[in-house]
Amino acid sequence: MFKKLILTIAIFGCFAFRSNENNKSSAEVAIVADLSGSTNGLLDDLRDNLWNFIYYFNRSNPEVEMRLAFVGFSRKSFGIENGYVRVLTDLTTHYDLVSSKMFNLVSNVEKGDQYVGAALRASVKNLSWSNDKATRRMILLFGNSRADLGNVDYHNAMEGAISKGIVINSVYCIHSEPDEKILAKWYTIADGTGGELYTYRVTKRLPNKNYSLATERLIDLNNSFNETFIPFNKKSSEIFGLMLTTDVNALQMSEHFFVSRCCYKLTPSYQNLLAANDLVSYYEANQSLPDYNRNFLPKDLCTVTEKELKDIAKIRYDRRKRLIEKLNQIITQVDFDKINSNPIDSIFAHSVSKHF
Repeated sequence: MFKKLILTIAIFGCFAFRSNENNKSSAEVAIVADLSGSTNGLLDDLRDNLWNFIYYFNRSNPEVEMRLAFVGFSRKSFGIENGYVRVLTDLTTHYDLVSSKMFNLVSNVEKGDQYVGAALRASVKNLSWSNDKATRRMILLFGNSRADLGNVDYHNAMEGAISKGIVINSVYCIHSEPDEKILAKWYTIADGTGGELYTYRVTKRLPNKNYSLATERLIDLNNSFNETFIPFNKKSSEIFGLMLTTDVNALQMSEHFFVSRCCYKLTPSYQNLLAANDLVSYYEANQSLPDYNRNFLPKDLCTVTEKELKDIAKIRYDRRKRLIEKLNQIITQVDFDKINSNPIDSIFAHSVSKHF
């Protein structure tokens, strides 16, 4: 029996600091997930709790910028030439994009070939890890197969991670009591790179549609909040379209997923992303309109005059301020203890407090 640290974990717990141009700390997280049939339910858990993790992280570390990457493996559609591995998003602060990529994947699939070594090698080589020597980099690896399958030796992948200063936290997804010989290799990956081994039981459930009164009010306020933004070119139109799609996806999952999503939308980092692509915010800051393309304005604004557009921008900005106040009030009324049936929140708290 080897000495090991095994905790019951539900999703995330792996991040690292680096310095950016403004001397502010940043966090880098690479989520590497086995998406084969034997882990059906894992993808739901990952995307179901994404916003809760991001909101908790931002609340606990308001001065820290976190970059996320998502790498999937063990699906035949990812291609045998890639070892059935695909980088679905590079490290990014555009969390709507990460969420969108997760939702674009089919949740359940049949059995696939699980090449842990290939997944780790792709994650080490193909993600845009910081070149800053002071940067601590980490990978969170989910799976439940033997780690020594495929043509890529996981020891070599570990060496690549070590050479870049990447710590790997292994998360073994259990259905019953795990095989100690298999678990030992997952421990080796973690311990050999300075990380930890966790076990996690995949949950399978149907989305909860029985929302509380506070959440129902939050849904209405969020819709009104979205209507205060005006995209004005192709890029901003794509960003707001992704925001709306992500909101819809959030409503399809559990109640706490949507509540946490709304919490995140009120953070400065997300507001800054929206403001950079919003005609209303631009007008408020400059008292003039940006260089806009009418083809990308909302349909009801395509024919208005510039004066009317300025008036509308002023009205929407004032309305947004009132809605933000109401959203914050509603969020404080949500009883998270009643809507969080998953132990992920306690794991988030443990991970954040330990690493930050």
